[in-house]
Amino acid sequence: MRIFDVEWAMSKSTRSTAAFSLVELMIAVTVIGILASLSVASYGKYKIKAKVAEANQFIANIQKAQSTYLLDNGTYRTLSANPTTLIPEATNQIELQDSWTAIGSPIPVGAKTYWGYAAIAGYVDGSSTEYEIAADGTSAVAGGYTFGPHPTSGSGTCPSTSDPADVGLTLSDNINWVLIIATADFIDDGGSCSLLFQTLIHDGASTLTSPQIQVNVGE
Repeated sequence: MRIFDVEWAMSKSTRSTAAFSLVELMIAVTVIGILASLSVASYGKYKIKAKVAEANQFIANIQKAQSTYLLDNGTYRTLSANPTTLIPEATNQIELQDSWTAIGSPIPVGAKTYWGYAAIAGYVDGSSTEYEIAADGTSAVAGGYTFGPHPTSGSGTCPSTSDPADVGLTLSDNINWVLIIATADFIDDGGSCSLLFQTLIHDGASTLTSPQIQVNVGE
């Protein structure tokens, strides 16, 4: 082979190798981009799951405290929204409030949380008269119910209802009931809201405890 032919062959091989390396680089960049996007999505889901785990635990604490309060007082206890103001996508703090102190402060004062917590309680007597309990522990004949998110959640996406059946409450004679609600705004856009709630119904002999229901949590 002539020297010219050898040089031409080496030049062609070098160009092919360079072109192949560029294709490999482009593939590598594409794969890295895909993996990065998957990692971001997975991390977002992980953060939400961690926040939901917090709410699961705090609702369980409230449930236990409500059960103890029922044994001591004959009714469940309505709890004011805590914290009073819920800041979206931020760490809030549980406040010192009388209604929460009355059931033994199931969430420690000063505890950091992404959620706002509340509870609505009532009972039905033997004549089918429905009563709702106020945050100060007094009761009055129910003039209608409002079951919904934290009053300062700032979101229009969380459902609200006046029908006890919508939140799993079947009201019948001689029962005590309580609805425990957690609300969170994970995104400060005025249109993203998540709910967790659980109901307890006590008929004098046993307690029916619902699972914790998630609404618009985004998992």
